[in-house]
Amino acid sequence: MNTIRPIRFAASFLVLASCGSTSSPAQKADASAEDIAQDANPYGKAYPSKGFGTSAHSGSLAGGVFQNFRFYGHPNGDASKGMQPLSMAKFFDPEMRAYKIVVLTATAPWCTYCKKETTEIIAARNTFSDRKIGVIQVVVESQSSGIGATQVDFDNWVRVLDHNFDVALDESKRNLGAFVQAGGLPYALVLDARTMEILYSGVGAPANVETAFDRYVSWVDSNPPTAY
Repeated sequence: MNTIRPIRFAASFLVLASCGSTSSPAQKADASAEDIAQDANPYGKAYPSKGFGTSAHSGSLAGGVFQNFRFYGHPNGDASKGMQPLSMAKFFDPEMRAYKIVVLTATAPWCTYCKKETTEIIAARNTFSDRKIGVIQVVVESQSSGIGATQVDFDNWVRVLDHNFDVALDESKRNLGAFVQAGGLPYALVLDARTMEILYSGVGAPANVETAFDRYVSWVDSNPPTAY
């Protein structure tokens, strides 16, 4: 039997303080069926259909599988075609052909640390392909802390940042409301691309995004995928 080593480095994401308070739960409209896509990954492999949850891997306890939420935004930061569908199935990669881990960051225009983190990801993005790191950023709040993002907020955010990775909008936190509390930004989820298991879920930005991401890549390299 394969032994799964416990994850001991989640705190690497919490070196910098978050921008706001997380004392109040987010207002959330339940994700509808159309938000949870049923498509397959780019190689035709169906997205996982069980094990869904919101908890992160802890010690020997498996994390929940992140649902195949559908967002709308700019694939690879390309705004030329307008808002396009972006589903998490894009990143599901049991054979690790393109991805070992997936990093989802939740952000907002008001969040200073979010902007800093985003500029660091943009700068490091060209190295992610070789390291098999997938990244998607989701705008969840407006110019004011705790207020849900709109298309205008999304447009303003991408206008000031030259994204070179997937960036999407989650109006009223329809998808991420179970994860992101009001004002609790920046928020990050790290997923094992082999299973879409949540390896990390929490508030805060890392002191160095490359170092933080690489630690999860190393964990995937050293551990078998969780069986559900």
